[in-house]
Amino acid sequence: MHEGDVMIVIEKAFNALRSADVPVYFPGTHKGECTSPYAVIRKLSSSQYVTYSTDVHYMEVICCAPNISGCFELADKAKAGLRTIYPTIRSTRDVSEPYWSETSRCWMVQLEYTYYKKIKEGV
Repeated sequence: MHEGDVMIVIEKAFNALRSADVPVYFPGTHKGECTSPYAVIRKLSSSQYVTYSTDVHYMEVICCAPNISGCFELADKAKAGLRTIYPTIRSTRDVSEPYWSETSRCWMVQLEYTYYKKIKEGV
């Protein structure tokens, strides 16, 4: 599995969020306090099935907003946007409870997604 292949999927998800009018950033690129809703997309972990030639990868979309209702609205927009690239990525249906971040001064909800990549043989 090449890192570039994984980033292609992350980029597709990033573009799907942008197309759904979700302001989206990669980790560490949004600066300052949260004054309007935005999302952060990041790659999580991956694992290889022992008897299969496939890696399963996980990514997370963190929806941030200054108020809790805005957080849920953004999460709904993000889910709708990412449904447009199904089956490339699939929701694990793992959604966190909303929580307050003192660092960013905003409410956050985390959405988890998964995608599969065939392991390249001979690499």
